[in-house]
Amino acid sequence: MKEDRQQVTLMAVGDVMLGGNVGRIMVKEGWEHPFKYVAETLREADIVFGNLPTPLSLHSQPNPSKPKGYPVLKADPEAVQGLVYAGFNVLSLANNHILDFGDKALFDTMEILKKAGINYVGAGRNEAEARSPLIIPFGDFRVAFLAYSCSYPAAKNRPGCAPIKLPIIRKDVEKTKKLADIVIVSLHHGLEYSDYPVPAHISLAHKIIDSGADLILGHHPHVLQGIERYNNGVIVYSLGNFVHDLTDPEAKREALENCALAKIGGIKFDPDDRRPNESIIFKCTLSKTGVSDISLIPIYINDLYQPTILEGREKEGVLHRIEELSLKLQDKDMPIWKILTKVDAEDNVKGLFLRDPWYIFKKFYRIRPEHIKLFMSYLSNRLRPAKG
Repeated sequence: MKEDRQQVTLMAVGDVMLGGNVGRIMVKEGWEHPFKYVAETLREADIVFGNLPTPLSLHSQPNPSKPKGYPVLKADPEAVQGLVYAGFNVLSLANNHILDFGDKALFDTMEILKKAGINYVGAGRNEAEARSPLIIPFGDFRVAFLAYSCSYPAAKNRPGCAPIKLPIIRKDVEKTKKLADIVIVSLHHGLEYSDYPVPAHISLAHKIIDSGADLILGHHPHVLQGIERYNNGVIVYSLGNFVHDLTDPEAKREALENCALAKIGGIKFDPDDRRPNESIIFKCTLSKTGVSDISLIPIYINDLYQPTILEGREKEGVLHRIEELSLKLQDKDMPIWKILTKVDAEDNVKGLFLRDPWYIFKKFYRIRPEHIKLFMSYLSNRLRPAKG
């Protein structure tokens, strides 16, 4: 048991992607390479949290249920050394890549993290295990984590992630609140490269706080979004990237051109967009009275895929953008809300129809007329001649 504490410090970051170009440079420069400029800062916290979207495994067979055209990710198991060096002790596995190489890769990841002394949450051999809270005791003071994903839902006899469904999350939060003083919920959903959360996701976050959660940590959009104090809780809608290879100009251009906001919403992004490179370390104090002493440490991911702590005007620029995004969360008249709702709905249907035909056949009973309508709208947008 850890020493009795009245409060602990949490530092939380977004996606820690250790595959692709990041993995290749780690093989060359060392497993500690991505964390060279932030490890000392992170290790000052009692709890260091991040989202791990890359399974740690040598398994080479991609998951057949992954929609065609979507990237599949994994990292060398030795990359866990970098996570240990950086001080991570809690990782969410509830995301859209953790089963990219099937059950075997997930199980490998769980075992590797366990051996390294890193806690994980949000995925497991079945739904019960995936939904099981991670509770960290500091004597009589207990901090609990729950994590949920929009992809790879676990079932009674199927490995996967705890699904983002309000009745499930509400039940889990209410149960966990009886076991811990602080309940932190990690949510992996949202539209990639959107400055704002989908309106339905704002409503979901509010209901989760109302169920008893103290802090919500969001990720998946790959860019920062606003932060909101709601009732007795704090909601960080998107922590953005932390370690990622979107600093590569070609990778960034391709990602921006093919995201749902571009393909379905018709939004054009600057190929030199800095947003995927800019992020934060979210720092706060956790105590029996809740979340306090919030501070943001702006970072920039350099060309060698390393998050670096910003200073001066660049630091102030990131902080100012988060402040603006946070204030605009209260503006219910912005046209973007309708666009996000439409794009999110059509993107969900698109993902279903891009899956393996046999997978679609097995899930056909779930398809409703509104799904067909949304898919036809998606096709219409794709086939409409470009203006100009």
